[in-house]
Amino acid sequence: MQRLRPCKPRRLIGMIHVALLFIVAFRASAQVQVPHCEIRTVEGGRVNNASTSSADLGAGAADSRLILGRKVFFDDHTSVVGAFVGLGNGASVFNVDTDSLRQGRGATVRGVQSPFSAGGAFCAAPVVQCGGSDFTVRKRGSASLTPGTYGQVTLGNGASLNLEPGTYNVCQIRTGKNVTVEVTGATQSIINVRDEVRIQNGSSFGPVGSTPTPLLNVAGDSVRIGRNATVQAFITAPSARLDLGNGTTFTGAACVQELSAGRNVNIECVSTTTTTTTPPTTSSSSTTSTLVTTTTTTAPTMTTTTSTTTTTTLYGSPSRAFTLPSMGLLD
Repeated sequence: MQRLRPCKPRRLIGMIHVALLFIVAFRASAQVQVPHCEIRTVEGGRVNNASTSSADLGAGAADSRLILGRKVFFDDHTSVVGAFVGLGNGASVFNVDTDSLRQGRGATVRGVQSPFSAGGAFCAAPVVQCGGSDFTVRKRGSASLTPGTYGQVTLGNGASLNLEPGTYNVCQIRTGKNVTVEVTGATQSIINVRDEVRIQNGSSFGPVGSTPTPLLNVAGDSVRIGRNATVQAFITAPSARLDLGNGTTFTGAACVQELSAGRNVNIECVSTTTTTTTPPTTSSSSTTSTLVTTTTTTAPTMTTTTSTTTTTTLYGSPSRAFTLPSMGLLD
């Protein structure tokens, strides 16, 4: 039986502060966005030894804590934001926003250290209506699933599942080891989960080829990704703890209650490329035309869809990526 941890008064005040700020933001604007490349938490969390990140990492509670292990490295143009930030021996980060910084031997801040500001916009918990038939793929089996409403989705060890483009409402997703889940199609899929998501060791979950990164919305309290897994998704799970097992590569962004990343974890940004447009040109001797092709990635939003096309990796912004475009009250 899981033991309940007592909620410290200071932590409770911090969480209430974050919640109130979100309510104000939600009423004033319907454009709160999940970030392109950030893991945003309420309480904070830990990134263990020798892990790397191309994404921002932030915590909004007034008593939030972020602990980075030995030799953890955050890329240039990233920020680590929390009331308390601890850097293990040899850790290296770029910008830091904190009121209390503890550095181990050889730990470095390559950018700027700024004061911490609690609160900020946060994501809303999804409301998921699920039920109906369960869907199971047996050990080493393969299947395709079409958009719709389901009960539990269960995949045995070594199973493969193809998700056709569209919106899914399911009660739970649980996989065995070495499972492959491929999201297909030219449009962005939405996967809504009422309870938990558990992806076991050595599994992969994400888009195929030029398919847009899927939105994974979880109303439950756990998103658990095992060791040496590969996952690409935009995760909205404000009540959940996000666990990334040792050696896992996570590509995308997340909005969660707490983060626990193991050793040698790689957190990466979704990237997209385009070719530039060259208008047709003519001369007295020849005519040249260039066909333009464009790949577009849609960033997740709470209420609207925002399209972004770029020729570089979508790095997290030092000022954080949860934004309220139509108002200046919050960061």
